[in-house]
Amino acid sequence: MYRYFFEIASIPFEIKGQTEISIHSSMQPFIVENEEMVDVKYNVVCESNMKVIKEKSIYADEVYKIDLCQIEEGKEYDLCIPEKMLLNKKLFEGSNIWNFLAFEFPLLEKQAFILHSSFVSWKGNGILFTAPSGTGKSTQADLWEKYEAADIYNGDRTIVRKMNGEYYGFGSPYAGTSGIYRNESAPIKAIVAEGTPDSNSTLQIEAK
Repeated sequence: MYRYFFEIASIPFEIKGQTEISIHSSMQPFIVENEEMVDVKYNVVCESNMKVIKEKSIYADEVYKIDLCQIEEGKEYDLCIPEKMLLNKKLFEGSNIWNFLAFEFPLLEKQAFILHSSFVSWKGNGILFTAPSGTGKSTQADLWEKYEAADIYNGDRTIVRKMNGEYYGFGSPYAGTSGIYRNESAPIKAIVAEGTPDSNSTLQIEAK
């Protein structure tokens, strides 16, 4: 039995199965060793007697189809992998397993969601830049890093989670073309969106 432990958005989870999994570089920062604190479990199986979530595959092409079956809401899932894929020496070799977990389901149970945005931390404050692809989110983040000494935590997918009455941003294992996926967090103080009345004005944030 192979077991892998990760923590994303302060949610510890486990992936286990009979097949070794290739861990993509984007998942490396989220690996943890604590086996006792697991909130969410993924069982890699060939078949499941549980109902597919919303009866929709999370991945499908001309050859393979992967389903996510819910065993316990927000807690445990069967990741149903075709047998031909399970016979590979390393499952998901060269791929980011994050793309196959449908992690938005357990996130919703933890008062969290994924926002298409670049995420920087400036003086301990989280700032998110959200806009359609190719319109300058990463450029904004790079400018804040260059001129304001901000830290870039993620380049494309920020996890937003409400904890103790406050919203926090978390880096995720997906970062688009930026290649920046850090396992860091910061309280969100501003979200700058394309098309808002103040999107072109100077952003004022009171640092703690």
